[in-house]
Amino acid sequence: MLERAGVFVLLLAAIVLRARQAAAGFDREFDGHQGAIFAIAAVNYERFGVGRFHGYPALIVDVPEGAEQGEFDSGDALVYANHPPLVPLLAWSFVNLLGPRGWNDAWREARAPDGVELALRLPFLALHLLWLWLFHGLVRKCAGSGVALTALAVAAFSPVTVLYGSLVNYENAALPCIMIALHAYVSGWRQPRRV
Repeated sequence: MLERAGVFVLLLAAIVLRARQAAAGFDREFDGHQGAIFAIAAVNYERFGVGRFHGYPALIVDVPEGAEQGEFDSGDALVYANHPPLVPLLAWSFVNLLGPRGWNDAWREARAPDGVELALRLPFLALHLLWLWLFHGLVRKCAGSGVALTALAVAAFSPVTVLYGSLVNYENAALPCIMIALHAYVSGWRQPRRV
């Protein structure tokens, strides 16, 4: 019971540390760069449709003549195809669900959508918190509850993880997947089964 309370308090502290940044506007550095990529992707999903480039986001700002009518192909657009499209689709879904009214029409007026930062960041913050929880569970499985609480505290208060906690990028989506794979590995290592 005491350990659960400790985990709850540490995760709550992690949320508080990251909440201020999650609601803030994008800066003009790495955070803003990453946020802009996914905001442009969301706008272009609205502009061209999700299936236009097989789910991959188009990162084109200045659209060629006739683009909305389908008179250009993926060779004319900067299509961000070096990562799977699930993360930009997740970001677009949250902006569609929680973004401010009219965000998806901003491109018609040649302006950036206002107020989409929190909606873009929320799924990544949630995935980051899931990673912290899974990280605690993995360390607990390997080294016990005292070490796991210490590891969770270090991870929750580390400046790097606070910075990355609400970053709109692939890392926050990848980290829980890595933890799930490590959980499976450790479980199999501790209790091997014959195939």
